[in-house]
Amino acid sequence: MTVQEVLFRECAHERVTVVPEKRGPHHARRTCAVCGKFMGWLPKPETVERRKENERILTALAKRHDLDEWTRNFIRDLVTHKNITPKQQTLLLKMRDTYLNSSA
Repeated sequence: MTVQEVLFRECAHERVTVVPEKRGPHHARRTCAVCGKFMGWLPKPETVERRKENERILTALAKRHDLDEWTRNFIRDLVTHKNITPKQQTLLLKMRDTYLNSSA
């Protein structure tokens, strides 16, 4: 077992406490309500919503047959990433506007 596996392993207790973070990139952290063991970070609600919207856009774009090879490969690559860069996000939204909003 690696050091990371030991540090972030779930504990035997079932109760979890969510502790809001006032600073930093994380919305909140999960800790065991019994022993206080750190169990992971929770993303901000806006991040969760953006990821859901990106998934919806990527699914709709992947179903299209009129995309050029570069665009199709870009979409295929983004599907494998949990976090995308701001530049990739901008390109994805441009593709949404071009291919999805124009056909509505």
